[in-house]
Amino acid sequence: MKGSRYPNSSFLKIIQILTVLLLLINYESAGQEKKVLFLGNSYTAVNNLPLLVSELAISGGHSIYTDRNTPGGYTLAFPSNGHLYNQNSLDKIAEEDWDYVVLQEQSQFPVIDFYRNNYTFPGAVKLDSIIRQNNPCSKTLFYMTWGRKYGGEQCIDGHCSVAFTDYAHMQDSLASAYLSMSNFLETPVCPAGLAWKKSIVQNGDPVELFSGDGSHPSLAGSYLIACAYY
Repeated sequence: MKGSRYPNSSFLKIIQILTVLLLLINYESAGQEKKVLFLGNSYTAVNNLPLLVSELAISGGHSIYTDRNTPGGYTLAFPSNGHLYNQNSLDKIAEEDWDYVVLQEQSQFPVIDFYRNNYTFPGAVKLDSIIRQNNPCSKTLFYMTWGRKYGGEQCIDGHCSVAFTDYAHMQDSLASAYLSMSNFLETPVCPAGLAWKKSIVQNGDPVELFSGDGSHPSLAGSYLIACAYY
């Protein structure tokens, strides 16, 4: 009826079709498996972080396929132990059309000027280029790590950082380095270290996130990191 406040049948059909399409799009999106490659070291390997991320996703109704290369002490691009020079890492990048390739630097390199400027930043640029060449749709995802439990001066082979007064001081320096790389390359960053800072500094450190060495994560620490990734 002309002037009726009720929509006509054609309009209702359009609404019904759009509703079905939106439901199908949401269903397909939820069902799509994400593929994530982790390139790091023991900070990624301990407590099997990739598996934690995958299981957390499953509990949320999502699917994540993960692979990793995480030798102890590895860096992004130091010649003797860098992923840039590791054939296994390069082969894994080329194996799949990854949605994300996670890059985790050695825990001290980003806060020591010599290593950050000569290896971390240049290595990140080169690895990001390799990742994009393999698949233009892949995204580099930086894994922002956390400061040592008590801070302190960090030294490797005579090259040292400033003397960090505590965990938060070192965390701020790490965050600055990772965010600089992320902004320069226009890639995302998983702010795991900032999640730790919120728990330790802002929330009063209610759960022990560190293992006994004051460096690696406890299981609770790895779970918080997995939550940040998810």
